[in-house]
Amino acid sequence: MAVDDRERQERARAALAGTGDPRPLAVSLRIAGGVHGERLELEFDVDGEGHVASRRLDELERRDERVDAMLDRERLAAFYGRFLDTGVLDRTQATPPFPADTVVGVVRVRYEDAVIHESYVVPDPEQLPERERSAAEPSAGVYQIITELTSELARRGALP
Repeated sequence: MAVDDRERQERARAALAGTGDPRPLAVSLRIAGGVHGERLELEFDVDGEGHVASRRLDELERRDERVDAMLDRERLAAFYGRFLDTGVLDRTQATPPFPADTVVGVVRVRYEDAVIHESYVVPDPEQLPERERSAAEPSAGVYQIITELTSELARRGALP
């Protein structure tokens, strides 16, 4: 029996909330931008088994972190719960309403190899005009929880 997109979305939300099977779930974030000396690049992937692969280059903070680690079920559930709590899945956004020089990324949620959510992420809403900052807060929350997780894993020495 074929699974439609709506059912996949419901299953993905259940997995993020801890009430469904997380194994077919994957979350990724890609960010690249900034001028020389202020460049920010982030490639982040976590799958439903708990495998985290990440690289973050932040020239302003002078960081170049790489992570390849496994999260236990409890830590994975905590991450997915925080991700769901950002509200980013409730946003629909076809095009970025951001100034041209804004550092922007894309977060994707996949379930059973189908993209069930895709939206833009602004790591620092302060880059935006004041009237647009509140719309960027959920995406800033996504960036924050991902960078907290990868920094924690890098400090623990969870490197390849």
